[in-house]
Parts: sequence; structure tokens; C-alpha cells
Amino acid sequence: QPGQPHHPYHPTHGVHAQGAGMGGSGLASQMLDVNAVDPRSAMFDIHCKRIHEYKRQLLNILQVVDRYLRLCDSLPGGHEQHLYRQMPGRPAGAPNLVPHGPGANPKLVIFGGKAAPSYWAAKKVIQLILSVASTINTNTATKRYLQVCFVPNYNVSLAETLIPGADMSQHISCAGTEASGTSNMKCAMNGCLLLASRDGANVEIAEAIGESNIFFFGYTPEQVAMARDEARRTASERSMASDANPAEPPLCAFDPARRAASAPPMAEPLPKSYFEGALVADSLPSPSLSTATNAEAAAASASASPITHIPSESQQPAPAPAPAAGTYGGALPGRLARVVEALRCGAFGDPSAFMSILDSLGTEEDLYMVARDWDAYVDAVERADAAYLDRESWTSMAIQAASRMGPFSSDRAIEEYARDIWSTEPCVYDPAANYPDDDRG
Repeated sequence: QPGQPHHPYHPTHGVHAQGAGMGGSGLASQMLDVNAVDPRSAMFDIHCKRIHEYKRQLLNILQVVDRYLRLCDSLPGGHEQHLYRQMPGRPAGAPNLVPHGPGANPKLVIFGGKAAPSYWAAKKVIQLILSVASTINTNTATKRYLQVCFVPNYNVSLAETLIPGADMSQHISCAGTEASGTSNMKCAMNGCLLLASRDGANVEIAEAIGESNIFFFGYTPEQVAMARDEARRTASERSMASDANPAEPPLCAFDPARRAASAPPMAEPLPKSYFEGALVADSLPSPSLSTATNAEAAAASASASPITHIPSESQQPAPAPAPAAGTYGGALPGRLARVVEALRCGAFGDPSAFMSILDSLGTEEDLYMVARDWDAYVDAVERADAAYLDRESWTSMAIQAASRMGPFSSDRAIEEYARDIWSTEPCVYDPAANYPDDDRG
């Protein structure tokens, strides 16, 4: 109930953590083994489902990078403790994240899911998540406020622990692409609040539990269709313009040779250990080490590798001028442009490993509206962060959401099918009538 003391192993008031080891305490104990996060203060933010471009795990991990960059701007030593090469300078007027202030509650972001064996782009998204996680989780200045975990071999058994123990779950597929979805129902039934696009069953869930208990954002299916038409029209106009002036390559298409010529040179190759850690989940750097140990490891890494660590904010170079309209990054929102630049310059490992899935952002090839939905999505995440700081209100929202999910139960669905589709009558079981001589009671 609202106002009760915190559950000792769960960041909220124990709404969905009172079970026999399968709620918050079960999830916390597993995450402590994996990531050494403090479950008493951190929001458990999960994004667990099949890895697919339309489900937009890419949008989530880009937002995580943005959160990390802002934490590095705000916290003493944030840039110095960054593991790899230099990050882009902080844009003028960029907002800070004040620890424990609005939008900066400690958070563990948990990804889970599998990609189809031949789905190359989905596997690149997983690689990007692991690369970002292995970098963020080693920063001793920021790890109290942000950790990232990719749960390997996600399955039903893991879902039985993750879903009841999570505070918020993301269901952010591009509007008009999800037929229904069922993980959103499972999460809401367990008191896990949804951050969601207006797609699939998210809309029906909001009608049942009330829009005040769900964090909606983004385009509607109609707006997505209009945006795609606009992007195709713009691409066609640019293509015709380039045909009229063959010396100027079309700006709407990705040209590998052009990108290679315009990209900054890689100073030195990344160490082999980085690539091994980026591809194997079990080798992610463990934040369970002490701060001193992590600092010593970072110093040893710096002395053993020519890769330079991030200078302090006073030593940061002046922000680069904004790209001209139509050039790479010119169509991206400011914070998203900085995220892409950080990935492109090698701040999170070898950019050639995942730039191919980022080059469509801001072009007509961004079919799932990652760039167009960015501002609305980040705003929704920040609204959820601010709401989470009021634990009593958050708990009340979770109780209301769970208690209003009855229409989504399998019992209701089967009863409706039996009545309206199968035209069958319920068979009432009466032991006394069927077995009059049975004295077993």
C-alpha cells in the first residue's frame, strides 16, 4: 500500500516484490550478481522482447548514451573516467543532469531478447548495446547513477523474474507496426508501468488503466505514414537535383566512400580485449569492483594502450559548428546529433562495428522514425524519471494499472471466445451429482 516502508530488495514500495523470490528480490539478487547495482535506489527499466528494428531497441540505447554523456558533463571526473577515446565537446546550453534531481534518478537499464539468425541489423543493435554497456559500466564517476545490462539467452524463465521485479518497461515500437504485443500486458498486470508508443495493444491498455498511468509519446500511425511520404518526396527532389548536377552526389543516400573520406581518422586500433568484451556478455566489466580497483584498472589500461582518456570539461575542445542542412547529422535533433557523433568518433569502441545501423537516421531510410520520434521519446523518459522520484505516487499508479488489467486476462478472452465464436455453454462441474457414491468430499 502507498506509504509502506520500502521493500528491502526493491526500489519501489513492494507492489510487485512480495512474492517468493520471483519478484523484486529475485531480480535484485540476479542483477547484483551480474551488475552490482544497488536495488534500493535504482529504477529497474527493462526492454525485453524480440530484437527487431521496428521495436526500436536502437532508440532506447541512443537515449542511454545521451543520458551518459549528460552525466559525464555534470559529475566531477565523468569525462576523465571514460574508458575510450575523446567524446565530442558539450554543446553550448546543453542541460545538465543533477544527481538525484529531476530526470536523474539512478537507473539500471536492462535489455533482453534474441535476434533471428540471419537478421544482420538486429545483431548489430545487440553489439551496439554491449559496446555501450561495457563502456558505461566501467566509469566509476557515473556508475552510481547509470548501469546497462544485456541479459543473455532471454527466455520465459528469465521473464518470470524480470517482469515482476521491474519498475518500468519500454514498449516503443514504431506506430503502425505492432499487431498487438503481449509483453506489455504481462508487465502492466505485474504493476510495471509502461513507457509506450501509440501502437498495438498499448492503446487498448491505456483505455483500460487510464492514460495518466502510462507514459505515451510519439507519432500516431497516420503521422508515420505522412512522414514517410514526406521523406520519400524530399528524397526524390534531392535525387532529381543531383541528376541535374552530377558533380554533387545525392545527399539522401548513404555513400560509403563519401563517408569514409569525411570521417575523422582513427588514431590507433582498439585493443583486442575490447572486441572480446563487446561481443561476449559474460565478459562485461564488473562494477562490483571497488572504486579504487576500477580507477587502478583504468589507469593501467591507459598506460598499456595509446588510447587517450577523456579530458576534464575545462580541457574539452570548443564544440564543432553545427553541420549545414542536408549534410550528415544536419537533420538530427541536437542531442541525438551529439550521440551519433560520440559513437562515430570512437567514444564507445570501434565505430565501424555499428555505424551502418546509424547512417539512416535523418534520411528517408529511417523507416521506423527513430530520429523523428527522438524529442518526444526523450521527453517521455524524463517525465517517467520525474514521476519515479515521488515513490508514493508511483506506487499508486502501479496499483491502479495492475488492478485495471482484468480485461486482458486469458480467462476473459476464453470466456468471450466460447460465447461469441464457438457458441458453447459452460459445463458446471457438480461432484455430488456426477459421483453420488464418492465420499471423498
